[in-house]
Amino acid sequence: MLFFFLYFALASTSKPTSTTARPPILITVNASEGDDVTLNCTRKDNYEYTWSREGEDPVETTSRTLEDEKSKLRIKQVDVRDSGIYLCQNDVDKYIFTVTVSVLVKVEMVMKVLSYKYTPELQNKSSPVYKETERNFTKVMDKVFQNTPGYQRTQVLNFTKGSVKVDFRVIIVVVATDPKNASSIVDKGAETGQKVVRQAKSGNLPGIAVDPVVEVKGPPPEPLNVTVSDKKSNQLSVQWLPPEETIAFGIYGYVVQHRRFATKDVFSKHVKAPEGKSEFSYQIQNLEPDTSYVIRVAAKNNYGKNFNEGTAYQTLPAPPFDWVVALIGIAVAFVIALIIGVIIYLRLTRRGRYIS
Repeated sequence: MLFFFLYFALASTSKPTSTTARPPILITVNASEGDDVTLNCTRKDNYEYTWSREGEDPVETTSRTLEDEKSKLRIKQVDVRDSGIYLCQNDVDKYIFTVTVSVLVKVEMVMKVLSYKYTPELQNKSSPVYKETERNFTKVMDKVFQNTPGYQRTQVLNFTKGSVKVDFRVIIVVVATDPKNASSIVDKGAETGQKVVRQAKSGNLPGIAVDPVVEVKGPPPEPLNVTVSDKKSNQLSVQWLPPEETIAFGIYGYVVQHRRFATKDVFSKHVKAPEGKSEFSYQIQNLEPDTSYVIRVAAKNNYGKNFNEGTAYQTLPAPPFDWVVALIGIAVAFVIALIIGVIIYLRLTRRGRYIS
């Protein structure tokens, strides 16, 4: 009887086991950029916890730390790099956390509105004139972006003299679900600027007349039609076209990057962008034969740079002619060495006879 009681007590305190796999526990965490987030897979019992993450990035970084016997993952000031899928496994359950991060994309621009008349009251944000002009301008931009997913609002920063220059910011929310979305967020900002510039050029801003020249204070769009041609065993020739509205974004150059496939050492070359040039190219030289290289190109301005998606290209095998030249070189070197050896031998032989 005592044996049965001890067996029952031990069995009731041991960790439960399951003969059938339990379905994973799915948890979606929606956060805004800058929030602090905790992923929790704690159970009452003292279990061991194993964490992993989809993709190449590690679970723990300077901003992501495991706490409470590794049962919790704390993410400080979450950003796009923290989005994605995390997995936590203990002895009983498997948790799958999907972390999405909402990012406010703020695109600042300066536009000259010909319909507005400048008065000193536009310097006073509390004045009726300022508020009415602000209200009018934001309504116009609301109409421009009314069908744009994620559009939040347009914020007027100030009015300045010169007809009336409006310094404003368009705010759009982008939801990131993967660390790779970082590049798409830059693209979204550039697309927003391009839309305003196109509307200004075509005169399609409803209710106001504007100067077609707009300044966009943000990273530029990525280059267009990036291709590689003139492939050789030791070089690849890269060509690309400038993006739309290069003047509005103040693009002054490009960055050509290459690295051997499956390596992290990146080599960069800066290419200037003279105004009015419609095509660009650059030859990457001193490459290895029959080797894959990942190549990408970025447009750059005073506010940053924006790369296209990197693509792998392969150099050609070394031509047979190179091997022939190499073999001939080796043969010539061998013959020269042989001749020198014979000459030295003959001289030594004659010297020996003379001494004797």
